[in-house]
Amino acid sequence: MKIMLRRKKLFTLIELIVAMAAFAFMMAALMQIFTNTQRMWRSFAARTEMSENARIAFGLLSSDLKAMYVTKERANRQFFRAYGYMYAHPTPQPASAIAFLVNRPTYLNKYCNSRVVNVVYRGQRRAPGTTDKTRYSLQIREIGDKTIDNEDDPLWRADTDNPFEASLSSLTENANRVFHVIIQGVVAFECIPLKYELALDGVRKLEAFNSLHEHPEDATLDPGSPGRGEIPDAVEITLVLTDRDTISRWHSNSANGDLTPDIADIKPYSRSFTRTIFIDKGQE
Repeated sequence: MKIMLRRKKLFTLIELIVAMAAFAFMMAALMQIFTNTQRMWRSFAARTEMSENARIAFGLLSSDLKAMYVTKERANRQFFRAYGYMYAHPTPQPASAIAFLVNRPTYLNKYCNSRVVNVVYRGQRRAPGTTDKTRYSLQIREIGDKTIDNEDDPLWRADTDNPFEASLSSLTENANRVFHVIIQGVVAFECIPLKYELALDGVRKLEAFNSLHEHPEDATLDPGSPGRGEIPDAVEITLVLTDRDTISRWHSNSANGDLTPDIADIKPYSRSFTRTIFIDKGQE
């Protein structure tokens, strides 16, 4: 009796190489699809985060600017301060901080006797060599006539002709007057006060504020910035924002804790938002 042995059919070396190459090609294609999808998701999440931060910031700024406190006697009083603003044609130098008085519907704290609040908004850049992660943010400082310790705050000064500090560097902060972070990832915070001007064609148009500074007390102000008795009709605010991942990447890549990225590093990961907020001058 003869037993017939069948030889099993095996893959040749060439077939194995072709199969492995096809598998590697498929895996590379899948990895590329996964990477592109992940990149698109991160981009979408970053854009959503920046849009939401812009919405929050503009909402607060709009609410406060529209509730700006002014009085009928305006000749010698300063109601709005734009720190760093300087008029120039055709492109003025924007302010990096603004200060004004706000008529709030509620008291700042239980000890306050006045609902008028001294408010400062500033875009805070990071100081070289520091590790404070609240930098690159939009911040607000609010001062009432009384502190949380029931003491008079000398910086409130809402009942004086000049309630604001003289310069950006003199904006003070202590336990009773803290700058609070509104949003992070703020690469730039720029403000340009605007006023209506009569054009040659007889149409009133919003132009950058250009004050003549007729009051001697305003001699220290930057050229063109609003002085005593002058209130902008509107404020153009520009926010250049980035996302938290970019901020974290700057922190981790920085050897000395400094957060001063180049413009080339910022541009691909940032967005610019601009809004013009009109001021209600009837608030008293």
